[in-house]
Amino acid sequence: MNDANEAARALTVKLGGMVIAREMFPDGIARDVFALPHPA
Repeated sequence: MNDANEAARALTVKLGGMVIAREMFPDGIARDVFALPHPA
């Protein structure tokens, strides 16, 4: 997800997403990596 995309970040958090890491991607930009909970 693009860190500047506030709508995507808000939706990810609303769905229970949590930041698990910050990684450098091949395009040279560091981004947060989220994990979403598994459905029951």
